[in-house]
Amino acid sequence: MAKRFLYAPFFTPLFMFLSSCSPSQNLFLDTSGSETSASRVSPMPQEQILSQYFPNRNLTWMQWGGVNVRTGEFRPAGDEAPKADILFLHGFGDNMLNHGPLFKNWTDSGFRVVSFDFPSHGESIGDSINDFDSASGPILGLAKLAFAVEQKYRKDSSRPFLIAGWSTGGLLAIRMAQGLGSYNGHRDIDALILLAPGVFVRPIVGENGTVTLKTLTQDAFAPHIGKITPNRPAFEVTFAVDLLVNGRIASQHEFPNVPTLVVLGDEELDRYIFSKKTKTWVSTLKANGSSISAFECPGAMHELDNEGNGIGVEVRREVLKFSRKIVNLSSVSEPVSICRSL
Repeated sequence: MAKRFLYAPFFTPLFMFLSSCSPSQNLFLDTSGSETSASRVSPMPQEQILSQYFPNRNLTWMQWGGVNVRTGEFRPAGDEAPKADILFLHGFGDNMLNHGPLFKNWTDSGFRVVSFDFPSHGESIGDSINDFDSASGPILGLAKLAFAVEQKYRKDSSRPFLIAGWSTGGLLAIRMAQGLGSYNGHRDIDALILLAPGVFVRPIVGENGTVTLKTLTQDAFAPHIGKITPNRPAFEVTFAVDLLVNGRIASQHEFPNVPTLVVLGDEELDRYIFSKKTKTWVSTLKANGSSISAFECPGAMHELDNEGNGIGVEVRREVLKFSRKIVNLSSVSEPVSICRSL
């Protein structure tokens, strides 16, 4: 009963969310190939995206409960040992291969990236994100899965270990650093990279409750692979409630004592999270002594690393600069011209 009362305050925005979604809305490509709300296909051919951004990839599947999970390891070129390991956590309706330019920046600088497709996302098949790990909740289930993927690809525990996440993945990164899903023998986390983290999620996201490409990024040529699926968070009710609950927990519990980079979009243009609330929360954490570097990017939508108008380039550069700093590598000093420090 206590758990029901805990969830109760979150049902009103969820019902608002559901009521905004029209079941008759076209969600796929029509026969002419024109874009509809579920299309996330880049004009760049898939094989070109894979060869250009993921040249040293290792894609495999692992069984985890009722899900056959697609996992990936993305290595730097050559035989030199990676400078650090980065676990990347994607967003809702997303998949790990939608972030090629970001991954390429890391691997070109000697970082090894590990990632996976969430249940019912990308090419993972089996239980949906809503039914995944129903006994403990989807967010805890994702945290345990993420740690298991890291362990699967672990080569050298002495290397620095960073967790990076965008949107839902950003929230998941925070909760993992707060101890969610941890186990004896898990690696210490040396830093967090949070791109528009889903701590304060809007009750109605995207376009009338549907995740769409045109509400994610202004770059029509962003190198995406595959459709946005699932694309209505509120229809995944168990997941949506758990997301909101964990957002509140993340904002109220002690923040992890690790160096952290936070990048936020424009309050008016990011139609997925409340950037202003997140900015206030981050400012409070910094005032209380948390080791956080933070930027906001006026004019940016939600998918910051793939945003147009030069913003994505600047965001990726700041992410790489922060990553290199964690492993004591210098970077070319290029002042931000679009985003600004908080």
